[in-house]
Amino acid sequence: MVGPVQPTDLLGDVVGQCLVDIGLIQGYSTIPAVGGLQLRFERTELLVATLADEWVCQQGPIPDGLRQYLSFIGWLSSPAPTAEGQ
Repeated sequence: MVGPVQPTDLLGDVVGQCLVDIGLIQGYSTIPAVGGLQLRFERTELLVATLADEWVCQQGPIPDGLRQYLSFIGWLSSPAPTAEGQ
């Protein structure tokens, strides 16, 4: 039986908050094209990404130690970049 989240649970801080945006994370390889997501809630952000057979699930942005493997692409709410002259 699934019970209520505990105060120390990773998702415990987002209970009751609305998801306001999603950011795409590029992994160290271009296949698959997306290596993770940055979920932006009203008061916090949650990083969910994969590195080979390991998962990174934590609050906040990409940690410095993983920036060589993961890079932030952009928020879905941001306008897409356009080529000059189009």
